[in-house]
This record gives sequence, structure tokens and C-alpha cells, in this order.
Amino acid sequence: MSLEEFEYIYNVYQPNERQKLLNIANNNLSITDNTKLLSLKQQCQEYLQTHHDIPIQQLLDRLTVTIHVREFGGESKDTTFQETTQKIWHYLEKQNTWYQNDFKLLLTILYHFPLETLKTITPKILTNLVKYTNLYNIKPLQLTLLTNLASIYLDNRQTKECETFYLEALKLAKELKRYDLLGIAQVRLGICRDDNSLIDKGMSLLHLTEEEKIFEST
Repeated sequence: MSLEEFEYIYNVYQPNERQKLLNIANNNLSITDNTKLLSLKQQCQEYLQTHHDIPIQQLLDRLTVTIHVREFGGESKDTTFQETTQKIWHYLEKQNTWYQNDFKLLLTILYHFPLETLKTITPKILTNLVKYTNLYNIKPLQLTLLTNLASIYLDNRQTKECETFYLEALKLAKELKRYDLLGIAQVRLGICRDDNSLIDKGMSLLHLTEEEKIFEST
């Protein structure tokens, strides 16, 4: 057993306080109920009172933005929200290579960018994602990033980019057997193409996975 394998097993079965926070984040950042996220945010704040820890600080920043967007939307003028968003981007734009945690940070602020800015950084996003093509554990994150990118381009009526990213998301969703995200991609690709049959196909899949409520307000 290698040292890396030992450390992984040790952290999974006997996690310290820091690792517990990271484990909770990995399991809960996609939950729609903010209660657990607010609890995790408080735990991070308490931990940082006695520790200087960049990953936990970045986790706290992600939580701050995520919770605020869920409560008030991405167009908020709240000072803390704006400052935290800028802080995350100032860190990311200095990095030549983005790693898994960087992609998580990017996902948090993706909807903050004006369309023209997003277009300029999209090539960098894709270039960095290609480096992780063969790493299975990053593929769910890659799928979420592609889906969100496609959604932003769809919202801005950029049909060429929208179609490109949704086609990639479709392939990845099938590979990962994420039928909820496959259905979402089919519906939105159908909207992009004005293809009612594809929209119906996606809605049928979402009905089977009990996720059709996603489009109830659209």
C-alpha cells in the first residue's frame, strides 16, 4: 500500500476536523436546502478562527456565494457577495492551470460573468478540462460545468455554443449514467434546436427520475 493510499483510507475512516468539513462539503453542496450549508458555513468560520487553512477558506467563500445566490439571486449588489465573488476570480485568473478545487470555485461564480467575459475564458476552461479526460472522479464536476456553461449560452441565445456544450454534456451524462442530467440536457438542447421531440424525450426521462419539477417554472 502506497503512502497516498494509506492517507486516503485514513482520512475516510478517521477524518480529522478539517477533513470532516471537506467531506461534508463534497456531500452537501448540491443540496437545495440551505440548512446544512449554513451549518457547514458556521463550522468553517469556527475552524478558521484557530487555523490558517486556504482550502477551508476557499470552501467558506464558495459557501458564502452559493448560499447568497440561492437566497437572493446572482444579481445581488450585496457588498460581501460582490467582494467574495471578486476574491474568487482574482485567485483563479492568476492560475495557469486549474485543478479540481479550482473548478469548484469557478462553478460557484460562473453565472457572475458578463457574456463577453465568459466567452474569453471559455477556451481556458475547455483546455483545462481536457487534461482530466481520463480521470473518472472529476467527470461529474466536468458534467456540471458543461451543463452550466451550456445553460448560460442558452439564456443568452448563443445557439452554436449552447449546442456544442449540451452535446458534450449528453455524452458524459450517458457515460456516468446520470439520467437526471441527461434529461435536463435533452430538454435544453431541444429548446436550443427548437426540437419538440427532443424536449418531450428529455421530459419523459425527468419524469422517470422524478426531476420534472426543474422545469415547472419555465
